[in-house]
Amino acid sequence: MNRVTRGITTVAVTGALLLSSGCTQTQKGAGIGSGIGAAAGAIIGHQSGHGVEGALIGAGTGALAGGMIGSHQDKEQLREENAALQEELRREREDAELERVRSENYRLNQELGN
Repeated sequence: MNRVTRGITTVAVTGALLLSSGCTQTQKGAGIGSGIGAAAGAIIGHQSGHGVEGALIGAGTGALAGGMIGSHQDKEQLREENAALQEELRREREDAELERVRSENYRLNQELGN
């Protein structure tokens, strides 16, 4: 692998690792995918004498694939969070209804003198 190809691959992999902290799954997937794609593309491209082109194509393809996978993971996480919130809301409504019934029962007992 020549110096240019190695340099592009190093920058892409380093960038992918830096992007993977504090980002959404979509962003992490795109960053990691671009790094892996660049490395794979550089290696494959080097075999045909087009390491730089291979790295660039691999980075783009990897970013696209990684971003799609990450987006799917983000959506799945949102679905799970939404389901948990819906369950919490259902329980809070049940608790509020129970409290209302208890309060009404207490009031009626007071009116009847019990």
